[in-house]
Amino acid sequence: MPITLGPVVPLGEAAVEVIETKTLYAGFRQMHEYTIRRRLFNGQMSDVFSREVMSEAGTNACSVVLPYDPVRDKVILIEQFRISAYAAKISAGWTLEPVAGRRDAGETAERAAVREMREEAGATATKIIKIGHYLGNPGGCSEDTTLFICSVDSQQVAAFAGLHTEQEDIRTHILDFDAALEMADSGFIKDANCLLALNWLARHRARLRQEWSAA
Repeated sequence: MPITLGPVVPLGEAAVEVIETKTLYAGFRQMHEYTIRRRLFNGQMSDVFSREVMSEAGTNACSVVLPYDPVRDKVILIEQFRISAYAAKISAGWTLEPVAGRRDAGETAERAAVREMREEAGATATKIIKIGHYLGNPGGCSEDTTLFICSVDSQQVAAFAGLHTEQEDIRTHILDFDAALEMADSGFIKDANCLLALNWLARHRARLRQEWSAA
Protein backbone atom coordinates (compact mmCIF):
# COMPACT_ATOMS: atom_id res chain seq x y z
CA MET A 1 0.00 0.00 0.00
CA PRO A 2 1.41 3.46 -0.92
CA ILE A 3 2.86 5.58 1.87
CA THR A 4 1.87 9.19 2.53
CA LEU A 5 4.43 11.63 1.17
CA GLY A 6 5.24 15.07 2.53
CA PRO A 7 5.34 16.62 5.99
CA VAL A 8 2.33 17.16 8.23
CA VAL A 9 0.78 20.54 7.37
CA PRO A 10 -1.30 22.49 9.91
CA LEU A 11 -4.91 23.03 8.88
CA GLY A 12 -5.30 26.10 6.66
CA GLU A 13 -1.57 26.40 5.92
CA ALA A 14 0.38 25.50 2.80
CA ALA A 15 3.12 22.90 2.29
CA VAL A 16 4.85 25.16 -0.26
CA GLU A 17 4.85 28.95 -0.49
CA VAL A 18 5.80 30.26 -3.95
CA ILE A 19 7.24 33.73 -3.50
CA GLU A 20 8.24 34.44 -7.10
CA THR A 21 8.59 32.71 -10.48
CA LYS A 22 10.73 33.88 -13.39
CA THR A 23 11.08 32.58 -16.94
CA LEU A 24 14.83 32.48 -17.58
CA TYR A 25 14.63 31.02 -21.07
CA ALA A 26 11.88 30.02 -23.49
CA GLY A 27 12.68 27.99 -26.60
CA PHE A 28 12.43 24.32 -27.63
CA ARG A 29 12.75 23.83 -23.87
CA GLN A 30 12.06 26.34 -21.13
CA MET A 31 13.82 27.23 -17.90
CA HIS A 32 11.96 28.72 -14.94
CA GLU A 33 13.27 29.91 -11.60
CA TYR A 34 11.12 29.32 -8.51
CA THR A 35 11.75 31.21 -5.27
CA ILE A 36 9.99 29.34 -2.49
CA ARG A 37 9.73 28.25 1.10
CA ARG A 38 8.58 24.73 1.98
CA ARG A 39 7.39 22.88 5.02
CA LEU A 40 10.09 20.79 6.74
CA PHE A 41 9.50 17.39 8.27
CA ASN A 42 9.90 18.93 11.72
CA GLY A 43 6.85 21.11 10.99
CA GLN A 44 8.71 24.42 10.57
CA MET A 45 9.04 26.42 7.34
CA SER A 46 12.37 26.46 5.51
CA ASP A 47 14.42 29.50 4.64
CA VAL A 48 13.68 31.16 1.30
CA PHE A 49 15.62 29.53 -1.56
CA SER A 50 15.58 29.31 -5.37
CA ARG A 51 15.62 26.39 -7.80
CA GLU A 52 15.65 26.23 -11.60
CA VAL A 53 13.26 23.84 -13.36
CA MET A 54 13.44 22.81 -17.02
CA SER A 55 10.21 22.02 -18.84
CA GLU A 56 9.18 21.08 -22.36
CA ALA A 57 7.47 23.67 -24.53
CA GLY A 58 3.78 23.05 -25.13
CA THR A 59 2.13 20.37 -23.02
CA ASN A 60 5.30 19.52 -21.03
CA ALA A 61 4.33 15.86 -21.44
CA CYS A 62 5.73 13.00 -23.48
CA SER A 63 4.82 9.42 -24.33
CA VAL A 64 7.37 6.62 -24.51
CA VAL A 65 6.54 3.22 -26.00
CA LEU A 66 8.58 0.02 -26.29
CA PRO A 67 7.50 -1.97 -29.38
CA TYR A 68 7.48 -5.73 -28.75
CA ASP A 69 6.76 -8.60 -31.15
CA PRO A 70 5.37 -11.39 -28.92
CA VAL A 71 5.32 -13.97 -31.72
CA ARG A 72 9.01 -13.63 -32.60
CA ASP A 73 10.12 -12.41 -29.13
CA LYS A 74 11.70 -9.27 -30.59
CA VAL A 75 11.95 -5.73 -29.28
CA ILE A 76 12.38 -2.73 -31.54
CA LEU A 77 14.72 0.02 -30.41
CA ILE A 78 15.49 3.18 -32.33
CA GLU A 79 18.86 4.84 -32.78
CA GLN A 80 19.16 8.59 -33.14
CA PHE A 81 21.39 11.53 -32.27
CA ARG A 82 20.82 13.28 -28.94
CA ILE A 83 22.60 16.53 -28.14
CA SER A 84 22.55 15.76 -24.40
CA ALA A 85 24.34 12.44 -25.03
CA TYR A 86 26.88 14.30 -27.16
CA ALA A 87 27.45 16.87 -24.41
CA ALA A 88 27.89 14.04 -21.89
CA LYS A 89 30.38 12.33 -24.24
CA ILE A 90 28.27 9.16 -24.49
CA SER A 91 28.46 7.10 -27.70
CA ALA A 92 29.44 10.22 -29.67
CA GLY A 93 25.82 11.36 -29.28
CA TRP A 94 23.88 8.38 -30.71
CA THR A 95 21.65 6.42 -28.36
CA LEU A 96 19.38 3.35 -28.32
CA GLU A 97 15.90 4.18 -27.09
CA PRO A 98 12.26 3.17 -27.21
CA VAL A 99 9.97 5.22 -29.44
CA ALA A 100 9.14 8.56 -27.79
CA GLY A 101 7.81 12.02 -28.44
CA ARG A 102 6.08 15.09 -27.05
CA ARG A 103 2.33 15.01 -26.59
CA ASP A 104 0.34 17.49 -28.68
CA ALA A 105 -2.30 19.76 -27.17
CA GLY A 106 -5.55 17.85 -26.67
CA GLU A 107 -3.86 14.50 -27.35
CA THR A 108 -4.01 11.63 -24.87
CA ALA A 109 -0.83 9.87 -23.80
CA GLU A 110 -1.92 6.69 -25.60
CA ARG A 111 -2.76 8.44 -28.86
CA ALA A 112 0.62 10.18 -28.78
CA ALA A 113 2.36 6.81 -28.33
CA VAL A 114 0.50 5.31 -31.30
CA ARG A 115 1.31 8.35 -33.46
CA GLU A 116 4.99 8.25 -32.51
CA MET A 117 5.09 4.56 -33.48
CA ARG A 118 4.10 5.51 -37.02
CA GLU A 119 6.49 8.47 -37.18
CA GLU A 120 9.59 6.90 -35.59
CA ALA A 121 9.26 3.21 -36.47
CA GLY A 122 6.93 3.24 -39.48
CA ALA A 123 4.78 0.63 -37.75
CA THR A 124 1.32 0.19 -36.26
CA ALA A 125 0.78 -0.61 -32.60
CA THR A 126 -1.85 -3.36 -32.52
CA LYS A 127 -2.18 -3.56 -28.72
CA ILE A 128 -0.89 -1.11 -26.15
CA ILE A 129 -0.75 -1.09 -22.36
CA LYS A 130 0.46 1.51 -19.88
CA ILE A 131 3.52 0.61 -17.81
CA GLY A 132 3.92 3.72 -15.70
CA HIS A 133 3.74 7.47 -15.29
CA TYR A 134 6.65 9.40 -13.80
CA LEU A 135 9.16 12.26 -13.76
CA GLY A 136 12.44 11.24 -15.38
CA ASN A 137 14.50 13.77 -13.43
CA PRO A 138 12.53 15.21 -10.50
CA GLY A 139 15.56 17.12 -9.31
CA GLY A 140 15.49 19.54 -12.22
CA CYS A 141 12.93 18.71 -14.93
CA SER A 142 9.13 18.76 -14.74
CA GLU A 143 8.49 16.80 -17.96
CA ASP A 144 5.57 14.41 -17.43
CA THR A 145 6.37 10.98 -18.92
CA THR A 146 3.95 8.11 -19.59
CA LEU A 147 5.53 4.78 -20.52
CA PHE A 148 3.81 2.12 -22.64
CA ILE A 149 4.57 -1.21 -24.26
CA CYS A 150 2.85 -2.18 -27.49
CA SER A 151 2.45 -5.25 -29.63
CA VAL A 152 3.85 -4.92 -33.14
CA ASP A 153 4.73 -7.07 -36.15
CA SER A 154 8.51 -6.71 -36.33
CA GLN A 155 8.46 -7.61 -40.03
CA GLN A 156 6.48 -4.43 -40.75
CA VAL A 157 8.95 -2.05 -39.05
CA ALA A 158 10.71 0.46 -41.29
CA ALA A 159 14.50 0.31 -41.46
CA PHE A 160 14.75 4.10 -41.31
CA ALA A 161 12.17 6.62 -40.13
CA GLY A 162 11.62 10.01 -38.51
CA LEU A 163 10.19 13.39 -39.47
CA HIS A 164 12.55 15.61 -41.45
CA THR A 165 10.56 18.62 -40.24
CA GLU A 166 11.71 17.77 -36.70
CA GLN A 167 15.31 17.03 -37.73
CA GLU A 168 14.81 13.32 -36.98
CA ASP A 169 17.08 10.75 -38.60
CA ILE A 170 16.22 7.36 -37.12
CA ARG A 171 17.53 3.85 -37.66
CA THR A 172 15.54 0.96 -36.19
CA HIS A 173 17.05 -2.14 -34.58
CA ILE A 174 15.06 -5.38 -34.31
CA LEU A 175 16.62 -7.33 -31.46
CA ASP A 176 16.04 -10.65 -29.75
CA PHE A 177 14.66 -9.83 -26.31
CA ASP A 178 17.55 -11.61 -24.54
CA ALA A 179 20.08 -9.60 -26.56
CA ALA A 180 18.34 -6.32 -25.68
CA LEU A 181 18.21 -7.25 -22.00
CA GLU A 182 21.92 -8.09 -22.06
CA MET A 183 22.61 -4.63 -23.51
CA ALA A 184 20.68 -3.17 -20.59
CA ASP A 185 22.40 -5.31 -17.96
CA SER A 186 25.88 -4.65 -19.38
CA GLY A 187 25.43 -0.87 -19.32
CA PHE A 188 25.53 -0.49 -23.10
CA ILE A 189 22.05 1.07 -23.09
CA LYS A 190 22.16 4.47 -21.37
CA ASP A 191 18.59 5.66 -21.85
CA ALA A 192 16.60 5.45 -18.60
CA ASN A 193 13.24 4.97 -20.33
CA CYS A 194 14.69 2.01 -22.20
CA LEU A 195 16.05 0.44 -19.02
CA LEU A 196 12.70 0.81 -17.27
CA ALA A 197 10.75 -0.67 -20.18
CA LEU A 198 13.07 -3.64 -20.74
CA ASN A 199 13.15 -4.56 -17.06
CA TRP A 200 9.36 -4.33 -16.87
CA LEU A 201 9.08 -6.57 -19.92
CA ALA A 202 11.50 -9.07 -18.37
CA ARG A 203 9.06 -9.55 -15.49
CA HIS A 204 5.87 -9.68 -17.60
CA ARG A 205 7.12 -11.20 -20.86
CA ALA A 206 5.78 -14.74 -20.41
CA ARG A 207 2.27 -13.47 -19.72
CA LEU A 208 2.31 -11.01 -22.61
CA ARG A 209 3.58 -13.63 -25.05
CA GLN A 210 0.75 -15.93 -24.07
CA GLU A 211 -1.98 -13.29 -24.15
CA TRP A 212 -0.87 -11.32 -27.21
CA SER A 213 0.21 -14.31 -29.32
CA ALA A 214 -3.15 -16.00 -28.69
CA ALA A 215 -4.99 -12.80 -29.64
